[in-house]
Amino acid sequence: MSHGDLTMPAEIIRSSATAAAQTGSKAGRGTSVAIFSAYFASQGGGVEMTTGDLVAALRASGSQVEWIAMGRPSEASVAATPVAGTDFINERFGVPLPLPAPWALVAIWRGVKRSDIVIAVEVNFLLSAAGFLAAKLLRRPTIVIQHVGRPSTVSRFARAVMTLAEHLVVRPIL
Repeated sequence: MSHGDLTMPAEIIRSSATAAAQTGSKAGRGTSVAIFSAYFASQGGGVEMTTGDLVAALRASGSQVEWIAMGRPSEASVAATPVAGTDFINERFGVPLPLPAPWALVAIWRGVKRSDIVIAVEVNFLLSAAGFLAAKLLRRPTIVIQHVGRPSTVSRFARAVMTLAEHLVVRPIL
């Protein structure tokens, strides 16, 4: 895989899903995984492409994967749930901060309800944070994949926004 070995996350998910199945989760089929990220891999960002690799690795291990994100999925073989929203902050200021529409909460909730386990990628983005919160409310095992540290964006404004999001959202979750 182009973005590193994803064997370990797949093993963690299998063991978490086994524990979930023992506590009354859906049995008799592959583990159902809901993955939340800001965008699909078609957006072209590194974390989105890595998430696409993770989706492929999980599917290859027998898991049923639903990828919930904003934008248009280009991955035809993946069960994808695109949610409505806006990315006007990125378009106007160059800060990637997609905002899901309020009615996207229904799709987020349903995606978590259908899952045995939830993966929230980059919880500094509202869509992933909402998926994480829904998973906690529905008592689903949850894995968070998160970059931490100084943001790599060029703009000082973008770095300030991302640093603020890390302090207000990411650190309390981790």
